[in-house]
Amino acid sequence: MLPERRRNGRRALDTALDVAGPVLDALEVGLGLTPVPGLDLIPKALSGVVKKVKVARANEEQREKFLETVRLLASTIGATAAKAKRSEEVDAGDEEDRRRAMEDVAHSPDFLRAMQNLVRTFDELQELADTLVSKGGLQGFLQGVVRGSRNNDTLKSMQRRLATAIDAFQLDSHRAIDQGIQDIKRLLKNSDEQRIISQLAWADAGYRAVDYLKSGFVDGTRKDLMKKLHSWLEGRFPEYYPKQFCLLTAGAGMGKSAVAHRLCRYIFDKKFALSGPVFLGASFFFVRGNGDKASALLLAPTIARQLASCHPALCTYISSAASKYVLLGGQQQVGFAFDILLGTLPTTLPASMGRNARVVIVIDGLDECAEQNLVCEALTRLFALVRRLPWLYVFAASRPEPQILHTFESNEGSDVVWQEDMGDAAESYEDVELYLRTTVPKIRSYAPFVRDHPRQLGALVGQANGLFIYAQTLVRFLDTYCDYPEEGFRLALSSKRDGVSSVDSLYLQILESAFPPDQLRKSPYIHAHLLALLHIITLTQRQCVIPYAAILGSNLCETSVIQRRLSGAVTPPIRKLSEETIVSMLSRLRAVLRYQWGNEVTALHASFGEFLCNPARCTNQLYQIDEGEGHAGLVSASLATFTLETMTSLYSVAHAKIEDGHVHLFVAFVFWELRRHIQCATWTPELQADLAALVGSSRMPIMLRMEKLLYVFGRDGPGPFLGNLTYGAFQDLCLRAIQSDHADSSNGSPGGPRSPIPWLSIPGEYLKFFAYTSLCRDYLMGRVTRAPTHRAKDIRQFLLEYVRSSGDLEDWAAPVQEAVHAWSSREPFDMERYRTVIQALKADIDRDLRVKDWWYNQATIRGRPEW
Repeated sequence: MLPERRRNGRRALDTALDVAGPVLDALEVGLGLTPVPGLDLIPKALSGVVKKVKVARANEEQREKFLETVRLLASTIGATAAKAKRSEEVDAGDEEDRRRAMEDVAHSPDFLRAMQNLVRTFDELQELADTLVSKGGLQGFLQGVVRGSRNNDTLKSMQRRLATAIDAFQLDSHRAIDQGIQDIKRLLKNSDEQRIISQLAWADAGYRAVDYLKSGFVDGTRKDLMKKLHSWLEGRFPEYYPKQFCLLTAGAGMGKSAVAHRLCRYIFDKKFALSGPVFLGASFFFVRGNGDKASALLLAPTIARQLASCHPALCTYISSAASKYVLLGGQQQVGFAFDILLGTLPTTLPASMGRNARVVIVIDGLDECAEQNLVCEALTRLFALVRRLPWLYVFAASRPEPQILHTFESNEGSDVVWQEDMGDAAESYEDVELYLRTTVPKIRSYAPFVRDHPRQLGALVGQANGLFIYAQTLVRFLDTYCDYPEEGFRLALSSKRDGVSSVDSLYLQILESAFPPDQLRKSPYIHAHLLALLHIITLTQRQCVIPYAAILGSNLCETSVIQRRLSGAVTPPIRKLSEETIVSMLSRLRAVLRYQWGNEVTALHASFGEFLCNPARCTNQLYQIDEGEGHAGLVSASLATFTLETMTSLYSVAHAKIEDGHVHLFVAFVFWELRRHIQCATWTPELQADLAALVGSSRMPIMLRMEKLLYVFGRDGPGPFLGNLTYGAFQDLCLRAIQSDHADSSNGSPGGPRSPIPWLSIPGEYLKFFAYTSLCRDYLMGRVTRAPTHRAKDIRQFLLEYVRSSGDLEDWAAPVQEAVHAWSSREPFDMERYRTVIQALKADIDRDLRVKDWWYNQATIRGRPEW
């Protein structure tokens, strides 16, 4: 009979073994909820072994040691699961990112090795457990006496193998999970960096966003130039004095943009065989008149964003700089932007980017930037960057504009810049010939004609004279006669005129073929619509969409700028310019104009607008544009949109087929362009009358109402496009009006374009009515019902406070104060007239339910009352 003490120990051990199974089962359920697949299989495999140990006859001490090892394994896998669970709960990225990170842990070599070792050990334990002799029954007792020592040896072996497996599992699994935690922390860091970088204002001006004309590089052309660029990227060109900055210059239509685009493609696709890694850090293709793509203010933020995505090693530097930048303002001066965002880049690239790595920035169309003084400042900052960063290479392409060339030839740029001129006539001629002989036969119906008349194609090659813009325009022109190749060639060959360049001759031929002079003389309505469209496309800085062009064009047709150009007697109003008419005209002029995604209407090349505005180039007066008078007409056309009838019509269409945001974008477009039209307009009696008519008409309060809508819409709506309208064209008009007391009336020269407007002709009444209208906003918005009773002193006080409270207008504070004090002594205030206009407008608003719907309901946007 066993002593009591041994019997109690055996009962305790049996109890422990009885409990081990349920504990492992519970552990299995818990591990099934952990983010690492496979851990929940461990308890299931082990519990079968424990059950066999439980019924085996063996030394109690050895069985207890094995049980302790089982508990250690349970504790180890529990700790592993807890660690994995904690790593999953790290706040990094989204749930999908964390799930992928933990899947990477489960499939990592370390964790797979840990699981494979455990599975192999469990198989061995299972085989050894099968050899254990169970207790119970006579036969079991006799076998236990005979083979007890063997069971003990087996348990010892099982215990040792399990302990070894635990150590290996703990080491490998924790290493894998630690790596997973590091990956998750990296995700957290990357997420924070991307969040900061995403706050930078930027332009979608990279090489992937370029239209097909700028990207139309023909394989086999510009071979010598591409060889030079290859050597330049290797740091071996120019041969004796290698430079990091390359400037490519050429006249209009020589294919500069196509070379810049192909360089981006070659670098990104690694088409150049280079000795070290070369990364395309950033690209920016300026596009004339395309808003953000024409702004130098967005150059540095756009380059910074692209550099951050170029390589993770650069992202850290950019995000750190961006965090400081966004705290100081959303959009800053060019110098500040370059200094803050790019000034902290390291002089040596991280080793992870490779030995002798280089990063290239490509900038095309410097001459197409709207702010030439700012783009020159940006170039100066880039010169300083390439001096400091031996790994940074910059490629820029531009027309040889004097201001740009002067910047490159200055002390800051001359020693770091290699300037390459594309004016090699021989290579240009050969490239254009290759382009035409390759492309023209691909036009429908042209292959047989070209085969039978090779000399005619050769004649066109001669007329092209090495200009890609001529060749590209010619191909589009021939395509308009795809069913009549003979006529296409006849017109193209007959287009050359004495004293006019081949490109200008082709432009004129395209206009005369699409809208013959006789047709325009007989149909002044068609002529008016054509002139209106050409004025809008040529003189608006931002690309205009078809619905906008239809509204502005209809108003422009009513102005004297268009009316006096027409043949025959035309009685206004001219039939409105419809969207369908614009599409039809674009179809006729598709060789030089286009409309693309978003219905944007634009010239295919900037040289077409320059041609129209230069009488020496556009020799047919029927198509000419007087730039100064055209801007004046567009001021009048823009002001004419601010009527209750027009705005109500816009909102009615918006509710029917488009969102209200489209109306806001249209008004934003008008405000934005209005500023430039005012600045560039020639002073005309009609313009003077239209500006003076703002005083005492409902247009001024409607303009104020719409500008307030833009302010709110821009703050939460489509981004930086509207963000600059908080002191837009309306304030420009108001503040320039005070020059009526300071400007010399002789400043206006009605004859030439771009003459400054003599603001002496705009009466001080303009400012007074602006102030009175602003004071009446609560009445116009229905917040008070009593008719306005403001007095002259209220107007004076409002104007003084207006310029004092606006940081953007501080330069005007002194002149405004002087003007206001002068009014108090010598100028009357026609308060009764102002009051009559405001009350009449309020009555018109309340009389029409359609007007009330947008005027009052738009008073609050996203919960904030405005104007």
